[in-house]
Order: sequence, then C-alpha cells, then structure tokens
Amino acid sequence: MNPRKNVYYDHGEGRGGTVIDLVSRLSGETDVASILRIVSGLVGEIVPTVSREVRTGKDPSLGRESLAGAKELSHPALVKYLEGRAIPPDFARQYVKEVHYQAGGKPYFGIGFRNESGGYEVRNPYFKGCIGTKDISVLPGTTHKIVNVFEGFMDFLSWPLLSGETNETTALILNSVALTDRAVSYFQAHPANEIRLFLDNDQAGRSAVERLRTALPSCRIVDMSDRYRESGDVNRELMRLRDRKAELQKAIRKGK
Repeated sequence: MNPRKNVYYDHGEGRGGTVIDLVSRLSGETDVASILRIVSGLVGEIVPTVSREVRTGKDPSLGRESLAGAKELSHPALVKYLEGRAIPPDFARQYVKEVHYQAGGKPYFGIGFRNESGGYEVRNPYFKGCIGTKDISVLPGTTHKIVNVFEGFMDFLSWPLLSGETNETTALILNSVALTDRAVSYFQAHPANEIRLFLDNDQAGRSAVERLRTALPSCRIVDMSDRYRESGDVNRELMRLRDRKAELQKAIRKGK
C-alpha cells in the first residue's frame, strides 16, 4: 500500500490499482458509493485492528511482525466478513483460525490459514497478507489420485459450498500464483493422476495453468474455470449465486 498516493500493488499476484479497486476486490462490493462508505468507515474505527500486507524487511515503516496467538475464530468483525463472502463461519472454523499479531508496535488481527512453512495467510475485510514465511498449503484427503488446486483459501472454502462436494479430495492452495513452481515441486514429489485447477479467470491464472501443464506432462490437468467464468473466481461465483437467490426470493415475496 502507498497511503500517500492511495494505490496498492500485490507483488504475489502481480495486480495493482487504487484503494477503491482493492476494497472492491477484497469485499466483493462493486457499487462505488458502497465502497466509499466502507473506506470512510476505516477512519478511526477499523484501521487500528485490520491486518496489513506485512513483508518482513521489505517495508521498514511496518517493522517486523510477530504472531501473538491463534485461536478459534470468534470476533464479530471476522464472522461478519465470512458471512459477507457467503461462507458459513461454522464451516470455516474447520480450516481457519483467528490470528492476532503485532506489526510496527501495533496490534492487528484477521482470519488465518496455515501454510506448509508454519506461516499464516491473513485476510479481513480490507487487507490481506502473510505472517511468517509465504508458502503453499496442502490439506491431505482420503485420496491423492485427484488433487484440487485453488489460488487462495477463500476459493478452497467456497468450492464445497458451491458444488456440494465434500473436502475428501486432497487440496493444494497456492496462496499466490507466484508460488506455482512450488506446486510443481510438490506434484513431482507426490504424483497425482488428475489435477483440477480452480484459478482466477485472469492472465495470471491462465499463465499458471499453462505452467502446470508444461511442467507436468504425464498428469491430466483440468481447468475448472468454466464453472465460474461469469464471476472470475470461485468465491465471487458463490456470492453471485447467493445474491441471485436472494433477489429471486424477494421477487417471489413481492408477487404474493
């Protein structure tokens, strides 16, 4: 984030834009007026407790982050955030924690998803980042013949809700398309018959698909992005269908 210019750039995903773009991407809100209300609500209320993109040694103004603790998710702001993303908190608690940490001498908290290096991918309504070492996450299932690969953990949480499938299949979460080569290394050491890719419908996602196909020629690679082509990613598709259902129910009530 560059607070002076009100712009951001995510080096992990190769994306950037204005603060409006960032809030829209992380909150799922597309109406500019609503986004501005969210931004105005940051002042003096949520900023002291939201998590930030913390990259140790990269930005001296933030200092070195330290994990204060991880517990069962319960904070109302985080529960509300998950509900806004169409993910039931009780379901999410199987996979995520509420993490609290210090950065630059200030306290922050967010939804934490553990990676293979013991770090936590952190999300809350406005920012995202990583505490500790950035890495992929692997959740072993009852079978390794088919492995589902997700770009982020919100997509991982969304797919069972969207598809009705259980999470018995082994799942690998990239936590950033920049870590695609780590996924390649994982599959070279742990071969699978089929890899289903749930990556974003953008250039970075498409490049990651081609990288995996090239690096793993003996494995069947299935691009699942057609299932959420209208929305861009799995979680946005889940929210889109939830909103459409709500609109239909509203129209039915009006028609009575």
